[in-house]
Amino acid sequence: MRQHAIELKSLKLTDKMLKDFDVVLIVTDHDAVDYTMIGKHAKLIVDSRNAMGRFAKDADIKARVVKA
Repeated sequence: MRQHAIELKSLKLTDKMLKDFDVVLIVTDHDAVDYTMIGKHAKLIVDSRNAMGRFAKDADIKARVVKA
């Protein structure tokens, strides 16, 4: 049984927020996530689920994507 009380909350993902981050880490692939927006505005994406793979030829994707 866990003994930790960690309070987490979600934030609305915005293009400004993505531009401010040094890296975006994708650890799971969800249909509700706008991966195109992430690819357009993030500098670097470390993608452990190949969520960005379906956007590989999209000219709007400006981020460097690293498959982990």
